Amino acid sequence: MVSVAGLGGKSRPFLCPDCRMIVEMDIFSGRPNPSWELAPEQMQELQQKVSALRWQNVPARVFDGLGYRGLIVRYPDDPASFLKVGFGLVLRSDDRVTTAYDEGRAFERWLLATGKGKIDERLLAVPLDSPAK
Repeated sequence: MVSVAGLGGKSRPFLCPDCRMIVEMDIFSGRPNPSWELAPEQMQELQQKVSALRWQNVPARVFDGLGYRGLIVRYPDDPASFLKVGFGLVLRSDDRVTTAYDEGRAFERWLLATGKGKIDERLLAVPLDSPAK
């Protein structure tokens, strides 16, 4: 078993049957948002991508209007720690909120690609059509 930093920087076992990571597309109001579970190899790649980001303690404005509002990544058993990804920003929340810039929305595009075959393909195209807020 390998130990890696969790989304919020906490240490948690990575390769274990109880570890699950969910991606939720924050897009709907009044009905459940589509979500999917990352495969173990996708979880490992996500951890590498998150570790490679340059985190800063700067406030960031999160879009909270109608329509697509980004992607939320979390462990189901740890709802207080999450990533919010969208519009060129990545916000990490645990004990505090830190921000990283997602140049060219590459991380967001990668996360969307992990949903292929798991949710309606038409929904996966919506975020890429949404301009930066």
